Amino acid sequence: MKIIMHIDMNSFFATCEQQAQPHLRGKPIGVSGDPRSRTIVSAASIEAKKFGVKTGMAIYEARKLCPDIQFIRCDPDKYWNISQRLVALYQSYTEAIEVFSIDECFIDITNLRRDGVNPVSTGIKIAQEIKQRIRKEIGAYISCSIGIAPNKLMAKLGSEMKKPDGLTIIYPNNTQPPETTEDAFSVTEALNRSELQDMCGIGRRTYKKLLLLNIQSFKDLHACSKLFLQTHFGKHQGTTLHAMARGIGSTHIGHIDDKTPPKSMGHAITLNKDTSDLLYCKAVILKLSLRVSKRMRNKKMQGRTVNLYIRFHDFSGAGGRVTINKKTNNGHTISYLAQDLLCEHTFAGKETLRKSIRLLSVTVSNLSPEDNQISLLETEENKTKAHTAMHEINKKFGDNTIEPLSTINLEDMPPDVNGFSKRNE
Repeated sequence: MKIIMHIDMNSFFATCEQQAQPHLRGKPIGVSGDPRSRTIVSAASIEAKKFGVKTGMAIYEARKLCPDIQFIRCDPDKYWNISQRLVALYQSYTEAIEVFSIDECFIDITNLRRDGVNPVSTGIKIAQEIKQRIRKEIGAYISCSIGIAPNKLMAKLGSEMKKPDGLTIIYPNNTQPPETTEDAFSVTEALNRSELQDMCGIGRRTYKKLLLLNIQSFKDLHACSKLFLQTHFGKHQGTTLHAMARGIGSTHIGHIDDKTPPKSMGHAITLNKDTSDLLYCKAVILKLSLRVSKRMRNKKMQGRTVNLYIRFHDFSGAGGRVTINKKTNNGHTISYLAQDLLCEHTFAGKETLRKSIRLLSVTVSNLSPEDNQISLLETEENKTKAHTAMHEINKKFGDNTIEPLSTINLEDMPPDVNGFSKRNE
């Protein structure tokens, strides 16, 4: 049996700031882009969460819930540095580590038996030790929640069950519980104690669809046949949901040095004010596309599918995608395709959008290593050469040293606080 540990840092960006700035400790804070703009909460401190402040919430909504909240501008380099130090700490135990995000890791602890102690008991001791070392070596105000389970799915659920600073063990059904003073539940007990939306893989849309089918708990989900779930959710997702209801998940964890290529790259921005100005939104899309292009070129990747997501002033959303025959990482090509998707939301024959927009997101997927092919949309080789030259100049002398005329007058765009994999790109 595999034994997997999932480590999830508590309110990571916020606690990094509280660790660095002691006067913020014990106070409700939020990490965001420019607090003067209409950006969103990238992270809320433990103190702010008690007032109902959540990640992704608009700043004005957070202030309504917690008038005393202080907003700190996002510092990606700080969080990346601390994340790297955390991974180095985990590596002192094993190289079988999967970095899930900047503040989450899976660790295979199956073979870390100590002094003849069974692997689960060893895992509990290692988890307790990691918690102590984080406080001592990384920062006294930085904490984590840890789940230990037979697979990644249940280990991640375990880390969600007790926050902040929790440690939860989930053991297989029909086996003896481990001897520990920490929280320990069988797979079935853990599922029955959890909400459907607590499970990684059950997002907002899936959750809403489950409720429409009168599936309100894991017990309800467990009662559904695989055929029923496949009929309503498709073969792949239906099979996955059927397995989730039984606590069945992947146990594969690679090596920390394994370089899994990204599946997609994207950037998003919340506009400083709602707008229905098509030309302005096109300029924003161009700037986002150039950011995506920069990351793709630095990773030597190209893609075939361009995705555009729009959030309107009333918080409704719309999206679209287009796939081309020849892959590209040219920012202007990406922008052209995304802008074409945007135009589907305009009044016929007018340069005005049907609804005001508050957020735009551009993502490129279907990624693969780059080659020297030129997109069919690029009719002149000079376009690609000019874009490559612009990229190299900006790489050497700094972002925006050279940029398209249409983007120069845009207000400063905040950093992409979710794209930390881009460090050193």
